[in-house]
Amino acid sequence: KKVERIILFFDNDFDHAMEPIQMGHYDNVTPTCIRSFRIKDNQGKIVYQCNDNHYGTCDIKLSEAIETDKLVVSLDHPDLAPASVLHVIVK
Repeated sequence: KKVERIILFFDNDFDHAMEPIQMGHYDNVTPTCIRSFRIKDNQGKIVYQCNDNHYGTCDIKLSEAIETDKLVVSLDHPDLAPASVLHVIVK
């Protein structure tokens, strides 16, 4: 399949209390937020990498379309809280 765009929807636990008016809140990022990830093609080549994510949705437009029959999303998550990808759209 020809892939030009990948949209990832992460489970950021949006009901986690992040009171913006509280000075010195202990969570500066939602604990379940995926902060870094890589997307690889069927041959293990990294087609996209992010090291500073803080979004619940990542809309990735590849600089150049790729042909592949498989994509692997590898998540790096330093916290003990569970983390997951809710949905992936490939266009």
